[in-house]
Amino acid sequence: MFSGNRGAELAEVSALLVDESMLTGESVPVDKAPGARLSAGTVVVRGRGVATVTATTGADSVLGRIAAQLSSSGR
Repeated sequence: MFSGNRGAELAEVSALLVDESMLTGESVPVDKAPGARLSAGTVVVRGRGVATVTATTGADSVLGRIAAQLSSSGR
């Protein structure tokens, strides 16, 4: 849904299950493998991972863009 807007890239994982519902609306947590990308707002439900941050923060992040869209829509 938000391709190209990544926050981190996973280098190592151990049974990693994450909740991305804040960004995707998907109600079911998903498994992640090495090389997968995570966005800010992703919550670890189970497991561990080592990641490299690959994106900017604030207004340039996925959450920042969502906030800007809500603000510009008059909500």
